[in-house]
Order: sequence, then structure tokens, then C-alpha cells
Amino acid sequence: IFVYLSLLILVVAFYYGTRLVWADFLVAKTSQMTYMKIEDFSIAENNMRYAVDINPYRLDYKFYLANIFINKELFYKGLNREYNKAEIQSNIESILAEVLSSPTNKPDNLIWLKGTYNYLKLLGYQTYNSEASINQKLLFLDPYNPELYVDRALLNSFIYSALENSQEDQIPDQEMEMQIILEKIKSDLEKSIELKNNYGLGYYNLGLYYEKLRDYVKAQEYFKKAFDYDPQESIIAETLKNIYLKDKEYDKAIDIINRYLEFNYNDINFREELASLYYETSKFDEVKRQADIILQIDPENTQAKVLLEKI
Repeated sequence: IFVYLSLLILVVAFYYGTRLVWADFLVAKTSQMTYMKIEDFSIAENNMRYAVDINPYRLDYKFYLANIFINKELFYKGLNREYNKAEIQSNIESILAEVLSSPTNKPDNLIWLKGTYNYLKLLGYQTYNSEASINQKLLFLDPYNPELYVDRALLNSFIYSALENSQEDQIPDQEMEMQIILEKIKSDLEKSIELKNNYGLGYYNLGLYYEKLRDYVKAQEYFKKAFDYDPQESIIAETLKNIYLKDKEYDKAIDIINRYLEFNYNDINFREELASLYYETSKFDEVKRQADIILQIDPENTQAKVLLEKI
């Protein structure tokens, strides 16, 4: 009897071991697929669903499956073809719901979850139901990531704006709730720069926070720090430049643009504005230099040609 039981255990172990190996093979094969036609997505989906059925505890399989649907939408968009966005979103949501309900702290799952989250934002799921849940899960997996605290602050900012713009006259304790949300936003943003002292987007969003409170002096202080730490970020450079332009501090605005262009040489929009500012401040040699650079990047640029004609 003992021998038969041992053989039975070996057979069962071999069977399930073989299935697990087959699941890994399917995942590896599917991850290397090149999607050239719509039918390829059906093959990939079937492979991944089979792998998930074999080993439902492998969360990375589920992330692969979610990414197949995301890539399917990108494929349809690239072809400018009609597709059922609601169905794709429903598939992604159901997969991520399973992931969010599974306690894990594996780094590879963190990477997949963050990647899927970013893809969803890229595809325009601005009202995606799981955003707050995903953020909470990511913070659980990676509590020392400053970006995640900024993400949560932005989610709370949307809630704050919704309350602020509410058309209802009477919402119980609305002012108190809004104040609590503001404190949460501030706390998360401060946490982000505490975790990473040179985190430009953390300082930038703190600047937006104080700008919202109409504390413009403090807002500008944080915008300056953001730019000092992250001069290549366009949104930071744009914000600080506009503040200087509003105050008619043209030389400071020019310095901001020049510093930004050290990292983003081919940014036509910033170069066009720089050339125009040099023209407004009668620095015509610099106008010509910037116009020449613009035409090297974009030989048909109308604004550069007009500026050259003016000088």
C-alpha cells in the first residue's frame, strides 16, 4: 500500500509540475509575441487565460493579461478603428480587482502594477474606478516611493475640486471635510520631499497647493526649488517662466528658458518663445541665433522666418 501511495503522489506531483512548467512556457511564448493583426491578441489572451487557470496564484500572469488588453486598445487606436472600449476596460478592471485583493509585496508585482496604472492613465481612464485602490496597494508595496505620495495628493485634489465646485447649497460638514482633505494633500506632498529631498515634482505640487490657497509668495518659493532640482521638467519651467513674465521680469524668464533648453535642445515651443522674448528686449543677435537653431530643427518654421525678416 505504501508503494502504491508513493507512486500516486509521484504521478500527481509530476502532473501538476508539468502543468506549471507548461504555464511558464505559454507566458514566455506570449510575452515575446509581436502583435501584427487583431487575431494575435486572441491567441495571446487564450494563452494567458490558460496559464492563469493553471496557476491562479501567479499575479504576474494576471498583469500580463491586463497588458494584453491595454496593448489591444493601443493597436486599435493606431489603426483608427472602432472598438469596444467599455469591454476592454471591464476586462482590465476585473483583472486588477483580483490583484488588489491579493496580499503581496513582491517587487516584480509592484513594477507591473505601476506600469498598468500608468498605461490606464495614458489611455484616458481619468475616472478609472480603481485609481485610489491601486495607489493604496502601491503604497503598501513601496511605502518609501515619493511619487506615490504625490499621486495620492493629486487624487485628493480631484476630490477637493469636486466638493469645491459642487452645485448643492447644503452639504453637511462640507467645509470641515474640505479642510481635512487639504491637510491630507499637504501631508502627502511634504512626505514626498521628506523621502526625496531633491524631488522636483514634489516641490512643484506644493507650489500648486499654496497657489490654491493664494499664498503666492510661498508658492513661488516652492516653484523655484522645484526648478532648481528638476530644470528639465517642462511643466515646472513653464510655470516659473509664466510667473516672471506676469511680473514683467523678462530677464529671469529668459534665464529659465535657457536653463530648460540645456536639457531639451529641440523643444521648438520654448525656443520660439525665447526668440520672441529676445526680440521684445531688443537683443537681436540672440534673436538671430535662436531663429537659426529653430530652422535647423524645423526648416519650415514660420515664426523663425518672420523674426529674421523683422531684424
